[in-house]
Amino acid sequence: MKRTYPINTVCLSSFTAPLLLLASFLSLSTAIGQVLVVGSNSSSQTTNFTSGTNQYSDAYVGYNTGDSNNTVSVVNTNTLLSIAADLNIGISGSSNTLTILSGGTVSNDGCGTLGSNSSSSNNSVIVTDAGSSWVNSSDLNIGYDGSGNTLTISNGGMASVAGSNNGIVIGMNADSLNNSALITGTNANGSPSTLTTTMDLFVGSDGSGNNLTISNGGMVTISDLNGNYGVVIGLNADSSNNSILVTGSNSGLTNAHDMIIGSDGSGNNLTISNGATVGSYYLQNFGTVIGFNGDSSNNSVVVTGSNSTWLNMQLIIGENGTGTSASGNSLVISKGGTVSVFGDGYIGFQSAVGNSTLVTDQGSLWTNSGSLYIGYYSSVSNSLTISNGGKVAVAGMGIIGNDASSSNNSVLVTGNGSTWTNSGGLIVGNIGSGNTLTITNGGMVFSDYGFLGYDPSSSNNSAIVSGTNSRWMNTYSLYVGYGGNGTLTVANGGSVVSQNIIISYQGGSVGTLNIGSFGTNDTAGTLSAPYISFGAGPGGTLNFNQSDTTLLTSSITGFGTLQQLGNGTTILGSSNSYSGTTIVSAGSLLLNESNSGSGTITVRGTGTLGGDGSTANTVTIGSGGTLAAGVSGTGILGIGGGLTLQSGSTTVFNIAGTNAFTSLSFSGSSIVYNGNLQLYLGGSYFGTAGDTFNLFGPGVSSLTETGVFSNVSLLGNVSSSFLYDGSGDWYATSGVLIYDFSQPTGTLTITSTVPEPSIYILFVLGVLVIIGVSRRSA
Repeated sequence: MKRTYPINTVCLSSFTAPLLLLASFLSLSTAIGQVLVVGSNSSSQTTNFTSGTNQYSDAYVGYNTGDSNNTVSVVNTNTLLSIAADLNIGISGSSNTLTILSGGTVSNDGCGTLGSNSSSSNNSVIVTDAGSSWVNSSDLNIGYDGSGNTLTISNGGMASVAGSNNGIVIGMNADSLNNSALITGTNANGSPSTLTTTMDLFVGSDGSGNNLTISNGGMVTISDLNGNYGVVIGLNADSSNNSILVTGSNSGLTNAHDMIIGSDGSGNNLTISNGATVGSYYLQNFGTVIGFNGDSSNNSVVVTGSNSTWLNMQLIIGENGTGTSASGNSLVISKGGTVSVFGDGYIGFQSAVGNSTLVTDQGSLWTNSGSLYIGYYSSVSNSLTISNGGKVAVAGMGIIGNDASSSNNSVLVTGNGSTWTNSGGLIVGNIGSGNTLTITNGGMVFSDYGFLGYDPSSSNNSAIVSGTNSRWMNTYSLYVGYGGNGTLTVANGGSVVSQNIIISYQGGSVGTLNIGSFGTNDTAGTLSAPYISFGAGPGGTLNFNQSDTTLLTSSITGFGTLQQLGNGTTILGSSNSYSGTTIVSAGSLLLNESNSGSGTITVRGTGTLGGDGSTANTVTIGSGGTLAAGVSGTGILGIGGGLTLQSGSTTVFNIAGTNAFTSLSFSGSSIVYNGNLQLYLGGSYFGTAGDTFNLFGPGVSSLTETGVFSNVSLLGNVSSSFLYDGSGDWYATSGVLIYDFSQPTGTLTITSTVPEPSIYILFVLGVLVIIGVSRRSA
C-alpha cells in the first residue's frame, strides 16, 4: 500500500499570531512576555546565557526576512535555556545561529525548527562538548521550508527528540533544499556525539538534497516507540537526492523500526563506509526497503570498506508499484562491506523493474538468515551480481523469478572467489519465465538442490556455467526442467557437480542440458554426476556443442534425446541405458561402453559415429555422415540393431596390421549397404599377401543383407579404387597385391599376383629335369 505523509502543522501555530503582534516594536534582542526574540527587523544581534535557568514561552532567532547573523549561545554546565513551547532559528531570516557548548542545555517543550519559511536559509544549531544538550519534547525540523540550514553535534554533544507527530525531519517541504545534520566525534572520555528520537527520522519529506552525516564515532538512535515509519530518506514523490552518510569506525545509526530509502522519491541514498554500522533491528511493517512505491526510482545504498556493516530484519530492493513500478533502485556492497539480513531478502518485490544488487571485492558479504528472492510478485528484470571475490550466503533458498509474471530476472556470479551459497535449494524460474543464472570466470554457486523451471508454467529459464574453475555445486539432485522449461549450459571448462542430473523430470516438462554453447566454437564443460537421467518429460535433450574432445563418465538413463551438434568429439565413457533418439549432426560421437537402451542413432550432416563399445540401437548413417568404428585406429564397435548405410554416407575402417585394425560386430537383423567404403592403410602397413581382415565382423553373415556400396577405395599408404564384379566382391590391385573385399562376409583378403617361391622352385626343378632327360636321349 502506498504511504502518504502526515504533514505537521502543529509547529506553525506558534510562529504566527503571537509574533506578528510583537513584530512592530521588537527590533533588538529582548525577552518580553516570556518570548525570546533575537533579531526582529535587525541583524547581528547576540544573546549569551552563561549560568542559571532562563525560562521563556517561545524563542525566535532571526524573525523577519533580512534578519541575519543573529546568535544565541548557551554556555557552561548548569546553564539552562528552557522554552515552554517552540524554538525557532530563522523564522524568515538567514544565517542565524544557536550554539550550545561547554555543558550548556537547551530544552523546548514544543517544536525545534531551523529555517521555518522559504526565505530562511543557512541557519544553524551547534551542540558541542561533553554534557552539552538540546532536548526537544516535540518534533525537530531542520529546514521546514528553508534551505541550507544545519544542525551540528560534535565532541560528545547530544540532542534528543521525543516527537509529537514526526520526530526528526530534515527538509520538510518541497522548497526546503540542502538542509543538513552532522553528528560527529566523541568527547575526551570516548562518549559519542548523539542524536536520538523516540519517533521517526525523515531526511527529505518533500524537500531535495538534504542530508544527515554521522562520522568519527557519532551515533544516531531511532527508538521509535511512538512512530510509524522509522527512518525514511526521500518520502514523497518530489523528494530527491537526499542522503544519509554513516562513516568511520564506531559511527552508527540504530533504528528500532522500518527503514525506507526512497518511499516515493528518487535518487536518495544511504552510504555506510569506513567501518560504520547501521542497524534496523525490528520488523514493524516492511523491514528495510530501497525504493518503496511506484514513483521511487534510482534510490541506492552503498556499504563499503572493511567492517562497514548494515543489519536488517528484512531487506527489499524495489518494493512495489501502482500503475508505475519501483525501478532502478540498487544496493552495492564493496571493499569488504557486510550486509546481514535476519529474515528474507528481495531484489524486486512487487511489480518492481530493473532493481539491482552488486556484491564485489574480497571480504564483501551479504548474508540472509531466510531466503533470497530475485524477482518476486510480478517483478521484472531485477538482478544480483557477485564479482571480484564477493560473497552471498543464504541460509534458506535462493529463488530467481518466483511468481508467474516475475520474468527476466538474473544472477551473475563472476571472478575467482566470488560465491553464492544456498543452504537450501536454488530455483531458477519457480513460476516465472526467462530468468537466468550465469556463473563465469571462476565464480562458484553452492546449493542443496538445483531447479531450472520448477512449476509447469515456468518457461525459458536457464543457467550457464562457463570458464575455468567456474562451478555449480549441488549436494543432491539438479533438475533441468523440473515441471516447466529449463536449460543448463556447461562450457569452456566450467563444471557442474551433483549426485545426479535429471532432465525433464515431470510429465510435460522440457529440459535441455548443453555441453558447450550451441552455435559457438567454445569448448566443453565438465559434468560430475554419477547419473544423468531423462525423466517423465518426455522433453529431455542432452546436447554436445563443444569444439574440443570431452569425456562423459556419467551413466545416461531414461527416455530422451542425445545430440552431437558441435565440431568436437564426445566420448561416452560409461554404460548407458537411455532410450530415444541419438542424432550426430557434426563432430564425432564415440561409444566406448555398453549402450543398452532402445531407440535410433542417426548420423547426418558432417557427423561421425565411432568407438569401441556397443549400442543396442538401430543405426542409420545418412548422407554426409560417417561410420568409423574404433578409437585411435583400433577397436570393435558393436551394433545390436539394424545398420543402414544411406547414399552419400561414408564407412571407414583403419588398417595398420593384422592386430591393429577397426571393425564392426553385429547382433541385429539386417544391414543395408550404400554410400562409400574407405579402407585406410596406415602406419607402416601396405598390405601383405595372405592377410585377412574381418571388417564387418561377427554376426554379419547371419544378417539380412541388401544394397551395395556405391564406391570402395583404398586410401592412406595405398591409393586405389575397387571394381565391383556384380556378385558381391570388390577387387583392387596395387603392385603385385590384390585386395579383395567380400561384401556378403564383410571381409578384406589380400593376395598376390606373383606365385609363391615354392612354385618357382618346382618350376625350375621341372625345367632342369626336362633338360636332363633331353641330354640323355641325345
